[in-house]
Amino acid sequence: MIARFIPKSSPAVSAEIILHASDMQTEDFFGYSVSISGNYAIVGSFYEDGGDSDPALTAGAAYIFERASGGGWTQRVILHASDMQANDNFGISVSISGDYAIVGAPGEDGGIGDLVSGAGAAYIFERDSGGTWNQQTILHASDLQANDSFGYSVAISGNHAIVGAFTENGGAGDHFSHAGAAYIFERDSGGTWNQQAILHASDLQVNDYFGFSAAISGDYAIVGARLEDGGAGDLVTDAGAAYIFEKDSGGTWNQQQILHASDMQSTDWFGYSVAISGSYAVVGAQYEDGGNGDPFQCASAAYIFERDSGGTWNQQQILHASDMQAFDYFGTAVSISGNRAIVGACSKEGVSGGPVSRAGAAYVFERDSGGAWMERTILQASDMQADDFFGDSVCISENYIIVGADFEDGGDSGTVSNTGAAYIFE
Repeated sequence: MIARFIPKSSPAVSAEIILHASDMQTEDFFGYSVSISGNYAIVGSFYEDGGDSDPALTAGAAYIFERASGGGWTQRVILHASDMQANDNFGISVSISGDYAIVGAPGEDGGIGDLVSGAGAAYIFERDSGGTWNQQTILHASDLQANDSFGYSVAISGNHAIVGAFTENGGAGDHFSHAGAAYIFERDSGGTWNQQAILHASDLQVNDYFGFSAAISGDYAIVGARLEDGGAGDLVTDAGAAYIFEKDSGGTWNQQQILHASDMQSTDWFGYSVAISGSYAVVGAQYEDGGNGDPFQCASAAYIFERDSGGTWNQQQILHASDMQAFDYFGTAVSISGNRAIVGACSKEGVSGGPVSRAGAAYVFERDSGGAWMERTILQASDMQADDFFGDSVCISENYIIVGADFEDGGDSGTVSNTGAAYIFE
């Protein structure tokens, strides 16, 4: 089966294949998280029951696929945590870069004897010269506490990885409940991943959820805080924010800038999703109301920022779906690579002989020669069904796009409810 694309001008992508887990089960939610890099893709399935005969309920799993020279994608390995336990939710976040992959497990119990409930962990895997993916290390926060949700968001780029812990209690004495944090790790010359920095918002407040989303590219990282209160006096409740950090020549990560939407409103949840690539960043606002006068409740938006020659990040454009409707949740997921960006709208109504409620869609934008970001393609699944939530996760890397539909019903005639799927486009 293949998925379809709807070109706005010349086709920007073509459809290729649908991925399912080889061991699909009901309510695995395969596709909740996705990432792609070169000829490899990784898909998270955070509700998968791990272990022999599936005794570890919702331990979670991640699946790595490889592109063959002829263009097909083949499942190469199922990843589990070496220390899997029930309710770890391994696979709720995934990222892949070259020969390295990272998988978050925010429900993992950390510390000696696993006594720190819900502290969370992230797992680094490396592909060896024979093509086998091996777990290399388990990452924990140096200041782990119960219910930090470390691993809820992860990203990896080259020798750096970032891990979000959005329910971490910040500030002196941890007085700011659920202010959130993010942790940067660096791989040294011997292959060991060491924690380099703990990131907090300079203006941290209770329940900001800093670290709900995170991304990294080279010497820059971006962290979303979807419940940050914006505006003068922090009166715009839950408007959301995103924070840019830069690594200086001495290897120290410093907060460079706080990003807000130019049209911020209460409960926009700006920072629900973030991505960064080179001089561009994109931030999703999952609850933003779209259209002139904001008539489309939760149609939502994504915001493009560009770094100028002086190092300042400026909002360049607000992205909306050309066919926006209320409760599309455009901006649930975002990704950017070079001159192309993709935005997921997981509740978008599909059309297949009639309306298909919450089938979902993903929108591909391309930067033109004048610097404007133009919508080029709307992606939807050819086998769309109601409540698939296609677009709940997205990733773009050079010529490849992957989109998750974690509520898709798989198997013969869609009998495996909410097993999930992922769709690859070129």
